Amino acid sequence: NSAITARFQRVTDKCLLKLQKKAIRITMITRLVRLNTKPIDERWNVRNFFSRKSVIVPSPVKIPTLKTIQLKDGTHRTLSDNYEWMRDLSDNRVMDHIRKENKFFQDQYKKNNLDKLEKKIREEIVNMSSSGEQLTIAEKVGGFEYFTNQLSGSQFMQFCRKEKDGRVNVILDLDKEGENHPYIGLGITKTSHDHSMLAYTLDTTGDEVYDLFIKSIAD
Repeated sequence: NSAITARFQRVTDKCLLKLQKKAIRITMITRLVRLNTKPIDERWNVRNFFSRKSVIVPSPVKIPTLKTIQLKDGTHRTLSDNYEWMRDLSDNRVMDHIRKENKFFQDQYKKNNLDKLEKKIREEIVNMSSSGEQLTIAEKVGGFEYFTNQLSGSQFMQFCRKEKDGRVNVILDLDKEGENHPYIGLGITKTSHDHSMLAYTLDTTGDEVYDLFIKSIAD
């Protein structure tokens, strides 16, 4: 009996120790959250930026759409989705709502002086890369090597190709692509099988609608 009692005591002590460690972790996390919440709110003005009391946030129209799905047990369930209509990008209402959201963001962006924070973050990112630093590991395809880099002081990256003779050519320069646009966002890139053509998509408005471009990259 004494052996069983001693063993039970040891198990109990271990359980209590684990509970104490968890309690300490929870307390530390709570203190960190309390310590970090105030500075973040003060620095980024998060509460004012997202407060629905001070601004009117554009909300999409709710159009209930019933959809029946089959569960794993073979039964069916009917669900109501208020925003199913937003999947159709050809619907003008979808694009109108995206434009309203973008305008809302730009208005709040200027109102809360977030341009200074963006400038500081951009400077930190640019300073982390030296001139001509390769940002991605080169991908070898058909005797060529494709990679991206970013020059010091540049906001956007370059899509480069190392030729078979060792020369490096810039086949897509987003700085040049963005000269005539207020916004530039790269979607996907794909080279042809003979490596003479490059297909890529760009978002030039910020609406997350991409246009397809094809250019010759033959040496």
